[in-house]
Amino acid sequence: MRKVLIPILAVLLLCAGPALARQSKYKETYKTDRHFYLSAGGSFLFERFSIDQLTNASDPYGLKLEFDNTYGFMGKAGFRYNDVWSGEGELNWFNKVDWSGKDPNAPGTTANVELEMGTATACVKLHPPIGSIRFFRPYVLAGGGLMRAKITSVVPAGGNRYNGANEEIDPVIRGGGGADFFLTDWMALGVEISYYMGFHDLNEIQYVNTTSFLSLYF
Repeated sequence: MRKVLIPILAVLLLCAGPALARQSKYKETYKTDRHFYLSAGGSFLFERFSIDQLTNASDPYGLKLEFDNTYGFMGKAGFRYNDVWSGEGELNWFNKVDWSGKDPNAPGTTANVELEMGTATACVKLHPPIGSIRFFRPYVLAGGGLMRAKITSVVPAGGNRYNGANEEIDPVIRGGGGADFFLTDWMALGVEISYYMGFHDLNEIQYVNTTSFLSLYF
């Protein structure tokens, strides 16, 4: 999937951007001429994890690892280069994702797994023209950065309990899209959805992140 997604995003951004920038009418399609912006809001994560090491350790004992979805908070700062391109840096923090279950072979024994994570990413955003609508500004984005993840586990095995903790910081890429709804020329409400994929030791951490936020333009 990565081998297909990355080239497609690169081609779209490189080829579509110059053509869109030449459309002079685009200046009429969004409300603000301000360049800097700050945003803050909430997130909701839909997990797509596949942690093989824990699954292999727990499956023989009747334990099925299924992590919960979770919520989080985000903040970002960006700069609008022109009517088509903008760039931003974003921080995401998520409440811990946890799972717990009882070992059917050992009454009274419970397995617990907790995952704490966050990301720091930089993205390029492409804003396509949408005619004469002034308050609505959609976009697609692509970028990457770093993901921090710490997993803590207590897994029963054969009547014993194994405690473990591991923390990693590895690269992550993301792609997605969203839209800004301008309330004034300096304030907008935004919604966004992105797919995140970790690499190296975090290659099994993948998820869909949805966010809603308030942006202030300067």
